[in-house]
Amino acid sequence: MNRPRLNLLTTLIMAGILTTGVVVALLPSLLTRQAPSRLAHVTIEDLDLSSLDSVQEKKRRFFSFLGPIVVKENDRIRAQRARLIQALETGDENVLKQLRDEYGLPAEASAEQLLKRIDVVPLELVLAQAANESMWGTSRFAKEGNNLFGQWCFTPGCGMVPQQREAGRSHEVAVFDSINAAVAAYLKNINTHRAYRKLRTLRAQARQRNEQPDPLVLAQGLSAYSERGEEYVAEVQSMIRSNRELITPERYRETLASGNI
Repeated sequence: MNRPRLNLLTTLIMAGILTTGVVVALLPSLLTRQAPSRLAHVTIEDLDLSSLDSVQEKKRRFFSFLGPIVVKENDRIRAQRARLIQALETGDENVLKQLRDEYGLPAEASAEQLLKRIDVVPLELVLAQAANESMWGTSRFAKEGNNLFGQWCFTPGCGMVPQQREAGRSHEVAVFDSINAAVAAYLKNINTHRAYRKLRTLRAQARQRNEQPDPLVLAQGLSAYSERGEEYVAEVQSMIRSNRELITPERYRETLASGNI
């Protein structure tokens, strides 16, 4: 007796990797999404807080400066995820290989592994980390290297040597040509580094429940981002809570739509 052949999306749904609701609700719009247009590249010099006296206004300016860049880069990842889902459905090995290579996965990587890595990071979480790591854009690494996230590099001469680097350690703090490049590198780091597997798992679990990933929950996967561990996680979560009304994604989508960036 011939059995009906199950396509890959059906298999993923049955395995609990995707839900029917996610596919039905999101796939049509995702597959027709246009590739994000190029956003003007900016540097930390374009962020001028010196004329502002109010702490609230400085926060607003910082988030308004960075928010649209994060939204745009997340949109690029969202479009990649749509290409991934389509490639899994059609068996387009060229696209699958390109995405595996870009996200540091071997040829035998499963659909689940790809879907775990190729996904957005909530805007609120990105903005809270940037504010925390860069001291609201005023740190040495932000000012001299457009590095808002404290990201390291390990090739001699690749960046700035921390003044208080411990003896025997060789890391440097990365330098970026633009804030856009720093945001892209940060998101790639979160989506690929083994230290953030927990974050990616929490995000995938939310997707399986047909829920939007909660930035406060995903922050639990950042304990390895700082030597302060759980104390750092609590600090990032506190920053998200206290700045909620300033960091909603809708605010920055409106800015992008108006072309005022």
